[in-house]
Amino acid sequence: MGHQWYNNSNWLSDTNVTVCDWYGITCGSANDNNNVGNNNAEEGVSSEGKVISIDLATNRVRRDISYEITLLSSLQYLGLSYNSLGKLEEWLFSMPSLEVIDLDGNGIQYIPNNIPKKNRLKELYLAENEIWEIPSSIGRLRNLEVLWLWNNDLEGTLPDYLSGLRNLGKFCFCSSSVVQVFLLSSSSRVLMHSYPY
Repeated sequence: MGHQWYNNSNWLSDTNVTVCDWYGITCGSANDNNNVGNNNAEEGVSSEGKVISIDLATNRVRRDISYEITLLSSLQYLGLSYNSLGKLEEWLFSMPSLEVIDLDGNGIQYIPNNIPKKNRLKELYLAENEIWEIPSSIGRLRNLEVLWLWNNDLEGTLPDYLSGLRNLGKFCFCSSSVVQVFLLSSSSRVLMHSYPY
């Protein structure tokens, strides 16, 4: 696995290391305040020794995300930006602890139409992809606080169902024709938020 990666240190190594020693992997610890409670699928379930973060940004990852990742029930952060995945899998949104998905710059063309209602996602980064439409399923991300969609292929006005994202505080659709139309014609609540780019 990962023979073409820029860094695959300790991945599936024969040496005496655990998954927590693999490059880009972070595991929970007993001293981590986020280990128990709000950031876990069940109240009081510890993530000590379990994978809570995968960060393989800009590492030449060139295959679809394996469904086996759903076995990581304590995973909170998935960072695979600027690789070559090409697809955003809808089952990622069902992962019980996942709060951040960062897939900027992966050649992704669409956001899934079947995002499940039960999800914990707070931050979704999909900038610099090839997305041409924002589906109504995005409205199911009720906990979403950050939405990054700049430098995609979006055109026209933003859909009304974005105004239902009551927790959305940071978002950007910059560098596309959408942002100008949105600023001039939209009267939704989310207009009050600032654009960082």
